[in-house]
Parts: sequence; structure tokens; C-alpha cells
Amino acid sequence: MENVIMKKSTRAILAIVSIVCMILMFWTICDCFPRNVTNTDEILKYNVQEKIDYSIHLTENEYYSDEYSNSKNMYVSSLVDSLNVTFGYELTANKFFDGIYGYRISAVLSGRNNGEEVWNKTSEIFKSADYDSTGTSTVFLEKNVNISLKEYYQEALKYNKLTGFPVTLTIKINVENDMLVKGETEYLNAPSEFEVSMPISNKTFSVTTTNNKNTDKKVSFAQETKTTFNSRLFILATIAFIALIPVAVMSLCSLFNISNYDEYNRRMKEIKKNYGSYLYVDKNVPVFRKKEIIEVKTIEKVYNQLEDNDYITVFEKEKGSECWFYAEKKNEVYLYILSLEHRPINLSDNSNKKKHSKKH
Repeated sequence: MENVIMKKSTRAILAIVSIVCMILMFWTICDCFPRNVTNTDEILKYNVQEKIDYSIHLTENEYYSDEYSNSKNMYVSSLVDSLNVTFGYELTANKFFDGIYGYRISAVLSGRNNGEEVWNKTSEIFKSADYDSTGTSTVFLEKNVNISLKEYYQEALKYNKLTGFPVTLTIKINVENDMLVKGETEYLNAPSEFEVSMPISNKTFSVTTTNNKNTDKKVSFAQETKTTFNSRLFILATIAFIALIPVAVMSLCSLFNISNYDEYNRRMKEIKKNYGSYLYVDKNVPVFRKKEIIEVKTIEKVYNQLEDNDYITVFEKEKGSECWFYAEKKNEVYLYILSLEHRPINLSDNSNKKKHSKKH
């Protein structure tokens, strides 16, 4: 049997490999052009512990005998005088570093109606100097401040009276730490923020804090660089990509039998041209009774078995895809099969189907 194409599995593998290679070459070509690349270097890992302790100072009144309320629960707004709060901040790094640090404390009075902020006012309570640290792995800050809540409460009542609609006023005491860690070429930010919050316009309020926060953080240095055009790799990848195009097209055509029929027809025309006067077309299924079938790889070997007045019988088993050419001798049949697909000879219609055929 002569197969005009490769096995289907081989064609499929060739098509897949060629397409994958084309994709890789295309990606390589694109990768050759200049582009921005961001490299991130980790400068420092550190742990931050934040702590807030507070107490509420009451005004003189006939209901509470203690100067400070330590209920840590609910407070009567009209009886509160001030807030005494201590902020603690401790940074522990995984290695020694150089840096600059400082902090500031501010009070933010904000008004909200139906969840939307309608007004805010920020007052700075304290701002530290900037401290330089050299060759340290630990930074500890602690600050105690006393904040007049009575003043903010009166301003909240004044604002509610002025607007004429219910507004919840909340005061937030923010502590912002600015930690600048020195990298290779510049200082990098490692900020931290924690707060005390209370809705002082209500008749009673509770205090919410971001207390006892313990978090792990890191400082990273991101640097953007631009790659250069790789001309040598671009040329090689382009040549490979262009070379793979016909391979991929041919393998896909072969896989889906786009060009196989053309090749089959070409071979048929060639056989008819060279051996046309020796061909006899028989539409009946051949029956090789008690004869040994010898399958040959070319029609020329069938032709070589002809004697005077002999001919090559042609049986088209499957129109346009498989054709048998054979010459019958006394005890043998020389058979050549032209086929689109690679498949074994089917002799199920012959009386000698149990007999094995020889291939030459």
C-alpha cells in the first residue's frame, strides 16, 4: 500500500508542535522590544505594636464622686470634661537600619447625616520633632495627651442647633507615625496610624480604639528600568517564525485532508498516464480464491509481473480515497493499494480472507 500522507497521529503531532513553536517565536519577538520592568527589592521587615490607654475626666457633678470614669463602657456626654490618653508605639525590625521618624496627634471633628459626611474640622494637638536613628533595629514612642472633650461637645451642640437637622458628630484622635527608612538611594515610607473615636453629640457615647494592634510589615524599594532592544534574538526569532509558517499551514492542511485529495488525484493521473493502456477497470469486488496475496509498495512491481496480453485490474474500493491495482497469476495476486489513509488491507469480501498477505 502506498500512503500519500503520513499517519493522522503524526500529522496531529506535527501541527501542534509547529503551532506551539510559532507562538513561542512570536512571544520571543515581542519580548525583544524595549519595555519597562519594575524590580522590587525588600529593604526591611518589621513588626509594629500599637497600644492605647485612656481615661475619661468628668466635670464636677452630684452624680459621680470619682474624678475619672473607668467604666470603659458608656459615658454621659454632658458630664464629660476631657480625655486623657496615652499612645504607645514600638517597632522591631529584622535588622539594623538608618531612618528618620516622628509623629503627630490631631483631633478630627466630623458631622454625618444618613451616613454621609457633611462637615469636618481638624485640629493639631501635638507634633513631634524629627528623630534620626542610625544603626538601630528598635524604635519606641510613647506620648500622653489631655484633650478637652467639653469644648468639642459644645461645638457639636452649636452645629446641630445651627443646621436644624440631626447630625451625628464624632471626634477622632489620630496618631500618625512617619517612619522613613533609608534605602540604597532614598528614604522609603513605613507609616502607621491608629485612633480613638467617639460620637460625642449623642447623649451617651462609647469609645472605640484600634487598641493593641500587632502587625507585620515590610519596606520595599521598587525601581523601574527599561530593557534594550535585542536585535540578534529578534532576527533569529523572526527567521524561525517565518520558516514555521509553511510547516504549520501544510501540517494543518494535511491534518484536515485539505491537500490530501489533491495528492491522491495527482497520483491517480500519473498512474493512468504511465500505465493507462494496461489498466482494466472492474467494478466488482475482487475474489482471490486460494491465491496468495502479495502486497507491493509501487505499481511498477505489479506491472513487472505482467506477461503478454495481461493487464492490471483496477478496483476503486472507496471513491476518491482508496484504489486497488492488482495482477493475477496462477497462484499469486500482486496487489498495490493507493490510499489516503494508512489502514490494513480489508479482504473480508474474499474467500481466502484467512490467508496472510506478503508485502514487497
